[in-house]
Amino acid sequence: YKNTFQTHLPHHPVLDCVIVAFSGVLSALTAGSITQPLDVAKTRLQVQDTGANHAANNIFSMMYWIYKREGLVKLWTRGLEARLISMSISSVLLITSYETMKTLSKR
Repeated sequence: YKNTFQTHLPHHPVLDCVIVAFSGVLSALTAGSITQPLDVAKTRLQVQDTGANHAANNIFSMMYWIYKREGLVKLWTRGLEARLISMSISSVLLITSYETMKTLSKR
């Protein structure tokens, strides 16, 4: 995302920082949205009762179980807001810190 924005906008240090931060948010939203079903299934596997009959014993069977029992929408939307907010904040902090250190190390 960063390269796309920088080719269409003028060069300015503050604008560069905003571009990097915005790119971090976009990348987090993209990655979080795509991998959300895997995260839901992983969390369900971690918290399921080990003494009871298991709904599933691996991530793909858990995804199928959730799909059959709750529907495709729940597989994607359960906890999505909190995950995207968390990933966006950490991505902005990580990417802006990295880009700042990279720029400072070139001096």
